[in-house]
Amino acid sequence: MCAGVAMFPFMNAAVKLLGAHYPVAQIVWARFTGHLIVMLLVFLPQYGRRLLATRRPAVQIGRSLLMLVSNMISSWRSPGCRSPPPRRSASPRH
Repeated sequence: MCAGVAMFPFMNAAVKLLGAHYPVAQIVWARFTGHLIVMLLVFLPQYGRRLLATRRPAVQIGRSLLMLVSNMISSWRSPGCRSPPPRRSASPRH
Protein backbone atom coordinates (compact mmCIF):
# COMPACT_ATOMS: atom_id res chain seq x y z
CA MET A 1 0.00 0.00 0.00
CA CYS A 2 2.80 2.41 0.87
CA ALA A 3 4.63 1.63 -2.38
CA GLY A 4 1.46 2.37 -4.34
CA VAL A 5 0.96 5.71 -2.60
CA ALA A 6 4.63 6.55 -3.11
CA MET A 7 4.11 6.19 -6.88
CA PHE A 8 1.52 9.02 -7.08
CA PRO A 9 4.07 11.86 -7.44
CA PHE A 10 5.89 9.97 -10.19
CA MET A 11 2.63 9.27 -12.04
CA ASN A 12 1.62 12.92 -11.79
CA ALA A 13 5.04 14.06 -13.01
CA ALA A 14 4.82 11.67 -15.97
CA VAL A 15 1.38 13.05 -16.86
CA LYS A 16 2.67 16.62 -16.71
CA LEU A 17 5.67 15.78 -18.90
CA LEU A 18 3.56 13.90 -21.44
CA GLY A 19 0.95 16.69 -21.38
CA ALA A 20 3.34 18.90 -23.32
CA HIS A 21 3.33 16.45 -26.24
CA TYR A 22 0.02 14.55 -26.14
CA PRO A 23 -3.65 15.45 -25.59
CA VAL A 24 -4.93 14.94 -22.04
CA ALA A 25 -7.63 12.52 -23.20
CA GLN A 26 -4.99 10.29 -24.80
CA ILE A 27 -2.85 10.27 -21.64
CA VAL A 28 -5.82 9.41 -19.43
CA TRP A 29 -6.92 6.69 -21.87
CA ALA A 30 -3.44 5.12 -21.89
CA ARG A 31 -3.26 5.29 -18.09
CA PHE A 32 -6.63 3.56 -17.61
CA THR A 33 -5.97 0.98 -20.33
CA GLY A 34 -2.57 0.12 -18.84
CA HIS A 35 -4.12 -0.34 -15.40
CA LEU A 36 -6.92 -2.48 -16.83
CA ILE A 37 -4.49 -4.79 -18.63
CA VAL A 38 -2.30 -5.25 -15.54
CA MET A 39 -5.30 -5.91 -13.28
CA LEU A 40 -6.78 -8.42 -15.75
CA LEU A 41 -3.46 -10.26 -15.97
CA VAL A 42 -3.19 -10.42 -12.17
CA PHE A 43 -6.78 -11.20 -11.15
CA LEU A 44 -8.54 -12.81 -14.14
CA PRO A 45 -6.86 -16.22 -13.73
CA GLN A 46 -8.03 -16.44 -10.11
CA TYR A 47 -11.58 -15.04 -10.41
CA GLY A 48 -12.52 -15.69 -14.04
CA ARG A 49 -15.63 -13.95 -15.37
CA ARG A 50 -16.82 -13.21 -11.81
CA LEU A 51 -14.22 -10.45 -11.78
CA LEU A 52 -16.30 -8.40 -14.22
CA ALA A 53 -19.70 -9.00 -12.58
CA THR A 54 -21.25 -6.42 -10.27
CA ARG A 55 -24.40 -6.31 -8.18
CA ARG A 56 -24.71 -2.52 -8.44
CA PRO A 57 -23.86 -1.39 -11.99
CA ALA A 58 -25.10 2.17 -11.41
CA VAL A 59 -22.63 2.64 -8.55
CA GLN A 60 -19.79 1.20 -10.67
CA ILE A 61 -20.60 3.49 -13.60
CA GLY A 62 -20.85 6.52 -11.31
CA ARG A 63 -17.54 5.71 -9.63
CA SER A 64 -15.88 5.20 -13.01
CA LEU A 65 -17.17 8.51 -14.33
CA LEU A 66 -16.01 10.36 -11.21
CA MET A 67 -12.56 8.81 -11.52
CA LEU A 68 -12.38 9.70 -15.21
CA VAL A 69 -13.44 13.30 -14.59
CA SER A 70 -11.01 13.74 -11.68
CA ASN A 71 -8.12 12.43 -13.79
CA MET A 72 -9.06 14.65 -16.71
CA ILE A 73 -9.26 17.73 -14.48
CA SER A 74 -6.01 17.04 -12.64
CA SER A 75 -4.16 16.33 -15.89
CA TRP A 76 -5.52 19.26 -17.85
CA ARG A 77 -3.03 22.05 -18.51
CA SER A 78 -4.82 25.15 -19.64
CA PRO A 79 -2.71 27.62 -21.68
CA GLY A 80 -3.76 30.43 -19.33
CA CYS A 81 -2.51 28.57 -16.25
CA ARG A 82 1.14 28.32 -17.17
CA SER A 83 3.56 29.85 -14.75
CA PRO A 84 5.07 33.19 -15.80
CA PRO A 85 8.70 33.35 -16.93
CA PRO A 86 11.24 34.14 -14.20
CA ARG A 87 11.91 37.81 -13.52
CA ARG A 88 15.24 39.28 -14.35
CA SER A 89 17.13 41.02 -11.64
CA ALA A 90 17.19 44.81 -11.86
CA SER A 91 20.81 45.00 -10.68
CA PRO A 92 23.54 44.18 -13.19
CA ARG A 93 25.76 41.20 -12.50
CA HIS A 94 29.49 41.80 -12.09
